Amino acid sequence: MSNRSLASLSLVALFAASPALAFPQGSSDGTAVVKHIFEQADTDKSGALSAQEYKEAGLHEFGVSFEDSDTNDDGETSLVEYLALYERHHSKKSQI
Repeated sequence: MSNRSLASLSLVALFAASPALAFPQGSSDGTAVVKHIFEQADTDKSGALSAQEYKEAGLHEFGVSFEDSDTNDDGETSLVEYLALYERHHSKKSQI
């Protein structure tokens, strides 16, 4: 195996062992991860997710429909709405 292949495999193993390293700032903070996911899903970089972007990113597969994430019913999910959704589902009260 070449040194280049070995280096590539080492990086893959490192990210797999520590997913937080794959995100900007190297943060394991859930909010930073949620923002990163939102930014990746926002393919047109409008600052909001359309129903199509939400579906294409597979976000509906986590048990929350686009309609439930669009809390102000304006036809898109803003970062504020998406972070509020995360907070509702991951608050300390919901873990008790």
